[in-house]
Amino acid sequence: MDNLKVQGKTTEDLKAMLLAIYDCKLPFAIRISRRRCKRILASYTHHNSTITIYDLQGVGEAVEVAIHEYAHHINRTEWWNGAAPMSKYETSHGYRFWFIYSRLLELANEKGYAVKPHYYGRAGISFKQEILGIW
Repeated sequence: MDNLKVQGKTTEDLKAMLLAIYDCKLPFAIRISRRRCKRILASYTHHNSTITIYDLQGVGEAVEVAIHEYAHHINRTEWWNGAAPMSKYETSHGYRFWFIYSRLLELANEKGYAVKPHYYGRAGISFKQEILGIW
């Protein structure tokens, strides 16, 4: 499985890119699966901090998909510390996640990775002030 590629990128390529965008405080793994899924492009498993990217032939952009799953990792490991259940108002795709994902896309563009920026302005100023501490 080590030499599998998705859209020409190895797991090492993707991990190096993610760490160049933002150096996460806790380790994570990336794996590429040959399995093709019609409904999902990738997944993040929080109990072992693993990003799995499925066979993306002709679908999606591997960089954006990896950044999306990396945002889940950062949200889970650096913001929510596991001491208590996530708030009933916070879902895996809640405001905090979308803010982190948007910020990672901005950083990716600043570092020269061509990704489409997504802005989720529904998160208010006070929320942004709270979360900016992790950046």
